[in-house]
Amino acid sequence: MKVLFYLSIVSAIIIQGCASNKDIGSYEGKLSFNFDTIYHDYSIDLTKQITGGTDLHVSDTSLILTYNYCGNNQIVCLNPLNDDYSVLNLESGCLKVFTKQTKTGYYVLKRDGELLTFDQSDESKIPNALKLNTSGIQGKVLTNLKSDSLLWKLGLDIEQYKPGSGMLYNIPDSIFYFRVMKSFDTDKGVYSKENSDFPIFCRYNLVTGEKRFFGKKPLSVERSWYGLCSEIYDLYIGDSIIVSEGANAQIKIINTLQNKTKTITVKSRYDTTPIKEFVIPKSRENAKTLKLQHFLESPLYEAIYYNPYTKYYYRIFHPAIDKYNSNGLLNTSYDKPCVLMILDQNFSLIDEVILPLKAAQAFQLRPIKSGIEVCLPDLNIQTSKNSKFAFLKITHSPR
Repeated sequence: MKVLFYLSIVSAIIIQGCASNKDIGSYEGKLSFNFDTIYHDYSIDLTKQITGGTDLHVSDTSLILTYNYCGNNQIVCLNPLNDDYSVLNLESGCLKVFTKQTKTGYYVLKRDGELLTFDQSDESKIPNALKLNTSGIQGKVLTNLKSDSLLWKLGLDIEQYKPGSGMLYNIPDSIFYFRVMKSFDTDKGVYSKENSDFPIFCRYNLVTGEKRFFGKKPLSVERSWYGLCSEIYDLYIGDSIIVSEGANAQIKIINTLQNKTKTITVKSRYDTTPIKEFVIPKSRENAKTLKLQHFLESPLYEAIYYNPYTKYYYRIFHPAIDKYNSNGLLNTSYDKPCVLMILDQNFSLIDEVILPLKAAQAFQLRPIKSGIEVCLPDLNIQTSKNSKFAFLKITHSPR
């Protein structure tokens, strides 16, 4: 009863928070929405620090969250629809990693370049949505991409971190996607190549070893950020890479088979304030504070997610807010609104809704059959036996 009482209070607080968003306006669209604060109770300890990010592997019939606990040499593969999970053991610290789920196992690319495959011949150890095994599985090294001659020739390295949704949907079994960056010489303080731009994504064929590169990241973006709006997000669907940025409303669809890119612009109806460029101050002592303030006073788009059940794309947009609130107090990320955008398969805006939570409260989206769930890390409950993860469940239906 105490838990139910607590949830009812939390739900009331979050829903009432929507009242403070009236100053950014409201629209009545094609969909009606329902919000519920819910908890998923797992019997596995997920309270350790995630050192390599989180991937979301989605198919028409399964949903797997991959938690990268590289500092503990482990990767936990969790089916959030039930209580099943498996633990993959790594031979050495992996730092940042990229993962791939197939019908019969996992691939893991470690930051040091080792590409591991986990034993797929023993069906009792297959970590998929149908049978997640709780025993450890040892990986085997397929190759080391760090010493790859083509990456060295192009002056590229494996990306150090993973911005974006970390979402992969129905990727061909032979294809492994990972992000690349321009190799940086810390001793000389320069990039390995002097050209003004470089690719972002690599499509690696696990069978033939072929590597193809896509996307373009201007070197200037590395040197003059857009503050917290500088991220370039990625979503992998089959043979396509869906690319978006926090600093604008553009969406790029890269066809990796034809090497063609289609660019469309999908703005939120609440996107009425130009996104400001952030210039790095000469003295970086206050850079963090200035970037946070820029994040509040400038609009921001987040990563795009796909839901195979509804066939919709989802994206959160944060409108700009003033430096001070109506009481004369400084605003924080707990004051910046969240707008959920819903797009159809052609990336046309169907509807959007102001969410009853703030920017600092939302973490990651994940699809459900009737809508989407937003992770609420502030409301998580950890005990010695399990972890209760809080989510805002958002369902919708035609008006």
